[in-house]
Amino acid sequence: AHSDGTMSSSDEGSAAGPDGHKRPCYWSQAEHQRFLEALSKYKGGGSKLQNGKVSVGLGQGIAELIAAHVRTRTVAQVRSHAQKYF
Repeated sequence: AHSDGTMSSSDEGSAAGPDGHKRPCYWSQAEHQRFLEALSKYKGGGSKLQNGKVSVGLGQGIAELIAAHVRTRTVAQVRSHAQKYF
């Protein structure tokens, strides 16, 4: 990660380590903030469940819009992050 919180293309995704296993690539605070901004902009409010969490179900085309907003993550990474976040 760069000092401004951006990632270079070589920093994206889960990279294979020396043993061939994928290692996690955590989202920076800046990336997560952009994710939240895009989620609010494109998804709007979700429906609350009994446990207080929000039901996301990004819907058709939303992950693509969020990925474009975040700029450093793929659509698949956005979907995965949404599942982990909610």
